[in-house]
Amino acid sequence: MENEAFLIRNRMTETRTAMSEKLEALEAKLSETVKDTTEAVTETASAVAETVNSVKDSVQNTVEAVQSAFDINQLAENHPWLVVGGSVLLGYLVGTSLSGPSRPEPAYTPPEPAPSPPASRFTAPEPRRPSLWESWGLDSLVNDWYAKIKEAVTPAIEKAQDAAMGAIGGAAANIVSEMVPQEWREPAEHHHRPA
Repeated sequence: MENEAFLIRNRMTETRTAMSEKLEALEAKLSETVKDTTEAVTETASAVAETVNSVKDSVQNTVEAVQSAFDINQLAENHPWLVVGGSVLLGYLVGTSLSGPSRPEPAYTPPEPAPSPPASRFTAPEPRRPSLWESWGLDSLVNDWYAKIKEAVTPAIEKAQDAAMGAIGGAAANIVSEMVPQEWREPAEHHHRPA
């Protein structure tokens, strides 16, 4: 009976030792995982900080580009005749649209169609009357201005889109880093107990 009690105590000691070793191994593994996670979170936070700074710079550059594109004073200094011509044209268009026609335009009467042979059932379409822009030769000028404005504004719009996507990515990274438990953010040495 004493021999059985001795064997039972011996087995209990061996089991305690084995459990203790397994717990130490588990603690070491957990400590290593916490350390790796802490490093990953730290790297992510620094990457987020870099992204935020990059987004700030990109937004500032975009704002400056848009302001430069619509800076009338700078445009007038660089292209004075273009500004004068545009002002005259704009003044004329606004003046004519506000005052209405000063004299009635004569009614358009299409030319008499040539007599068609009796066997034909179809008549030729009436000729198209040119618009005021076309008759003055301004349609190509307006199209050129539109193309230049679009060319100047498109890069700024693309930069704004890129900045917005960067800001969204940075915000998502901040949200994810805030979701990481506080215990994982602390150094691994704080959690490790000496053996």
